[in-house]
Amino acid sequence: MCLTVSPVTVTAGGTLTFSASGFENGQTVTAVVASREIVLGRFTADATGTLTEKTVTIPSRITAGYHTFKLIARNPSRELTARIKVLRDEDGDSHHHGHSGGGHGHYASDSHGGSGEQGSHHQQPPSLAQTGSEKAMALVGAAGALVVMGAGTVVAARRRRSS
Repeated sequence: MCLTVSPVTVTAGGTLTFSASGFENGQTVTAVVASREIVLGRFTADATGTLTEKTVTIPSRITAGYHTFKLIARNPSRELTARIKVLRDEDGDSHHHGHSGGGHGHYASDSHGGSGEQGSHHQQPPSLAQTGSEKAMALVGAAGALVVMGAGTVVAARRRRSS
């Protein structure tokens, strides 16, 4: 699986072009940009499982800084990522198409961003699931509340027996 992104530095409101391979024939692939996931578009992989020279527009409302560009597919699950830098649109020109330089993508498990060189990066799919979900924190909180409620029920039952 590989992902190629160009440019790796883009102005908010500008466009980003990407190519990727390693998906299933006809698989739907969603392109998003994250810190806060924003869907940029949905694409269908060709017969060879490839997306070739697809273009998305980076929202003009996105904050300047480093973000993760992701391609996400389900059944089977696939995810490719690349680090991009978004610049503020100082001139208010939302049709500016970014800056030169391409980059290569990585799996989310790879902590290194794009290199600034045009190319592609191939890796075996990661064997561990992504972690850090906010949903996990909510589940831990709910489990903690259930433990406290269970302990309260045990204490109440013991008090009733001793009376």
